[in-house]
Amino acid sequence: LKELQDMCIYLFDIDPDDIPDPRYDWDGYIFFLKRIIMKQKLQWNPIKEKVLPWIDFKELNRIYGGITNQSMGCQCTIF
Repeated sequence: LKELQDMCIYLFDIDPDDIPDPRYDWDGYIFFLKRIIMKQKLQWNPIKEKVLPWIDFKELNRIYGGITNQSMGCQCTIF
């Protein structure tokens, strides 16, 4: 998930301190990205042969939505 966050930081020129960490706050991460995507122009998707947003959130949630540090066995608590 860190690579996913890094890719979005570079793709959309986001300050790393502004974006929620998807490993700990998936819903906050998705909410933040949706706000960013709404400001972007739609892009041609050659697979679906139509103009679409940069990110398919349904697919993103399907692939990564259930992955968190807790689901990977980490029971860390940070104070």
